[in-house]
Amino acid sequence: MSSIPNADTQTPTEPESKEVTIESFRKAMRALAGGVAAVIVGQDEDRTGFTVTSVDSLSAQPPRLLVSVSVSEDSCSWKALRKCPYFGVNVLRTEQQNLADHFAGRGGVHGPKDIAEPRG
Repeated sequence: MSSIPNADTQTPTEPESKEVTIESFRKAMRALAGGVAAVIVGQDEDRTGFTVTSVDSLSAQPPRLLVSVSVSEDSCSWKALRKCPYFGVNVLRTEQQNLADHFAGRGGVHGPKDIAEPRG
């Protein structure tokens, strides 16, 4: 999980999460090298997601990631990050190309609707 400093919105509810160990973080980062990930952001019906190819490990202790995000005002994901500055990064496998395409908006669905039916 991560937080965007100085988010100019209400304080979000702390999401439930499992403890990330140094070893599990390193293992996940090794799997990410050169890969694609789906980033899910928001809460409840305001959740949305997007596909990224730029996820970098900043440190293993504490576990920290750097994810590049477009700050375009018409970006549903950027708006969701400003409201709820916590997100999950899901490393995708080759067999999950349909999910990468889905969260990239290739099916024409954008915003909170993209979480509702991520099928392919």
